[in-house]
This record gives sequence, structure tokens and C-alpha cells, in this order.
Amino acid sequence: MEPTQILLAVVVTILTGLLVFVGVQVFLILREMQKTLQKLNKILDDAGIVTDSVVKPIIGVANFVEGMKGIKGILDLLHDKASSGHRLEKKIEGEIPYKAFVEEEEPRTHIESPHTHISEMQERGRRFFHRGGKILTS
Repeated sequence: MEPTQILLAVVVTILTGLLVFVGVQVFLILREMQKTLQKLNKILDDAGIVTDSVVKPIIGVANFVEGMKGIKGILDLLHDKASSGHRLEKKIEGEIPYKAFVEEEEPRTHIESPHTHISEMQERGRRFFHRGGKILTS
């Protein structure tokens, strides 16, 4: 055999051994990564269980507080109706007297349309691009 063929066979053998070694190392790294991801998945599952067990009582307390706010709102409404309305007793001949609430209406002073802020912005724009009612020119 010639020296170039021997050198080529040696280089091919060394490169093959090196590639096999690198392939085995990549395989081992991927297997370790799989184990790590499985552990991470288990940790995240446990964290999900813990957060669920913490969230449920908090949601219960929040719902209780919302219920109490609703009850307070109803009681305030009833109290406001009782204090602001006038109790009238109407007696109609031959019938049982009954009580009714008559509410005093508050006078409506100014009702804003939902688009008044748009017209205000348009007016500001007109004033910016106009001087004394005349369009600005260069």
C-alpha cells in the first residue's frame, strides 16, 4: 500500500471514532435533558396543585365579600328609599288602607350626550388649524 492510502485510512478511522464519540455524548446529553424536563414537568404540576389549593379559599372569600357588598347595597337602597320617600296612607272607602312610597324626582339640570367630548376636541382642532376663522396658509 502506498503511504497516501495508509494516511487516508488512518484519518478516516480517527474521524469515524471521533464522530462516534460525539454521537454518544449527544445521545447522553439528550437523555439527561429528557430526565430534567420530566422533573421540571413534575415540579410544575405540583406547583399547579399548590396554586389551585391556595386559590380556592381566596375565591371563596372574594365571593363572600362580594355577597356582603350586595347585601349592603340592598340595605342601603332600602334605607335610602325609606328616608327619601314620603309615606302616604291612602284610604279608599270600603277598602283596606295601604302604604305607598312616593319618590321625589331630582331636577335634571344638564344631560350630557355621550359624544360631547368629541365635539370639544373637534373645536380645539378647528382653532389650531384656523386663525380667526381663516385657514392658515404658507
